[in-house]
Amino acid sequence: DDGTEIAIPATLLISAMGIVDDVKKCVTADLKAAGNMLFIVGLTRNELGGSHYYKTQKQVGANVPKVDLRTAKLTAEKISKAIDAGMIVTCHDCSEGGLAVALAEMAFSGGLGVMADLKGLPKTDDCSNLAAQLFSESCSRYVVEVTPEKFNDFAKMMLGVPFGQIGKVIDVKNLIIKDNTGKNIIDVEIDNLRNAWLKPLKW
Repeated sequence: DDGTEIAIPATLLISAMGIVDDVKKCVTADLKAAGNMLFIVGLTRNELGGSHYYKTQKQVGANVPKVDLRTAKLTAEKISKAIDAGMIVTCHDCSEGGLAVALAEMAFSGGLGVMADLKGLPKTDDCSNLAAQLFSESCSRYVVEVTPEKFNDFAKMMLGVPFGQIGKVIDVKNLIIKDNTGKNIIDVEIDNLRNAWLKPLKW
């Protein structure tokens, strides 16, 4: 309104398109119902190099995420089949910002809370520190919401790829994450998370 010009940094954009046989089977990233189970599919590695977390810490790091093409294809195929079969009601990629950011986005977009526990996180042996577990941007990972009734079918479908239950959807509008010992390390209202997420867009 005041004539101020805001320049968008130059960005390399790569787009991909595919055919969706039945758009009614597509799922979104917002949480759907309290009591549903949350899983992460894919392996978390100590790969903070080039991550948003390292950017906030003014670090670069050499341990950038690496793609295992075979595992990436297998994981994506299993997720696609599970969605097609109605086993998954919510799915969100776990990339920019890592697991903690994915859970936050799912929570505030659905208006529901999350109770998460890192004990269920599939990870490599060198991914022992909390920063890596929460914010690593390892490739080929998905956070999914599954109803209790579909758990057995979902678990069978995921055999052959790393996956683990990391929590559940709750009515309390907070994102709560516990470490491997059961100690709360994050407990934030989802409204505060939404405001922080939107802040860079409030020019």
